[in-house]
Amino acid sequence: MEQSKTAESEARNKAIAVFKSAREAHKSGNLSEAQRLYAQSAEQFQTLMKSGANPNMNTLFRSMVEACQAAQQAILRAQHPLPEETKAAAHRRPVLGPEIKVPRPVSTHRPDTKFSEIAGMVEAKAFLMQRVAHMTTEQDKWKEAEKVLLYGPAGTGKTLLAKALLTEADVSGIFFFNANDLAVMYHSEAETTLKTLFQAAIQAQPSIVFIDEIDQLAEKRPDENAKIAGLRQELVKQCSATIKNEKVLLLAATNAPWKLAPEVVACFNQQLMVELPDAAQRAKIIKKTLKASQHMLTKADIEEIAKMTEGHTGAGMMVMVRDAQFAPIRRCMNAPAFRLNKESRYVPTTAGDPHGIAGGLQNLPNAERIKMPAVQKADVMDALSRFKAGVGFAEIKKFLKWDGVREFHGGLDQ
Repeated sequence: MEQSKTAESEARNKAIAVFKSAREAHKSGNLSEAQRLYAQSAEQFQTLMKSGANPNMNTLFRSMVEACQAAQQAILRAQHPLPEETKAAAHRRPVLGPEIKVPRPVSTHRPDTKFSEIAGMVEAKAFLMQRVAHMTTEQDKWKEAEKVLLYGPAGTGKTLLAKALLTEADVSGIFFFNANDLAVMYHSEAETTLKTLFQAAIQAQPSIVFIDEIDQLAEKRPDENAKIAGLRQELVKQCSATIKNEKVLLLAATNAPWKLAPEVVACFNQQLMVELPDAAQRAKIIKKTLKASQHMLTKADIEEIAKMTEGHTGAGMMVMVRDAQFAPIRRCMNAPAFRLNKESRYVPTTAGDPHGIAGGLQNLPNAERIKMPAVQKADVMDALSRFKAGVGFAEIKKFLKWDGVREFHGGLDQ
């Protein structure tokens, strides 16, 4: 029995040590190593839960597994702003029929991203919805397919906007893919996929086609191979000729519009810059992200932090706040002692507390009774000190000065 307790204690301490190493790798920016260590720590805590050696610790183990998984998701969002597709959302028109087949990697399912979940960007949302309304309700006035290029710094929400439109638009055809997935396919297979995609979009019209990270196909490089050049020519052909007069809305997103080949840019009759969130939008992002945990921040605290985060993208803001949400877990893990509060729950305390139980988590008789501390303003400020603004003024100027740009000032129909 004693040996079993010792083994469980050693396994627990090892899992905690790996989690701490993951946090250090995360802080230092070594994201691939942090991902590996978070996965290892989560597996170790799951093993501890399954072993049943100490059922009283299962709540803590479960919290640690969730913390590891949340950290891994935060890293993925930071590396790839494109959210993973989730279950199909409720919609009005039926999306496609069994007779329309589109090969992978093109998805034909509605995402589950709503405009209401995206802070700010009111004019951009209205602009995109008007494009759909014009296509679906004013069919007698529809003369040619509309093609909108979304551009702006990484993490500003271009993909989120497009996916929200795919979720909520009253259309029959939904098609979207990441251009990088097409670029790595065999040339003949990728070309066939492009042709099939646009033919299906016509067959299912009114429809929307969304190409994320279009620069993977549309960027003209001096050392490019014949495959990418051929795919770009096929993309231009499909965008400019195949869907020319059809009820199809084409959306594409890029973080570097100046890298796109001129013939690709010429395919798009609308260009919309998705800008960084302003202070009010940043405050909404902070407030919304904090809803997932208990916190002590006031409205004034949130507004103050929002003013301090100029230059941060929406995705960067969410990663920063999620990091702050791990602070209570870190306090529990690193606490030198615990004491019982008025609710007879264990809370972290100092080593010198005369009413405390020294020795940290390992010495608690019943870890099920731990009371997780609330997120404090100081936790968010600490995270902010480690997450610097991702976009500077020079980069913003680069977008605004991009040749051929029609700066978006609302773009709404009068």
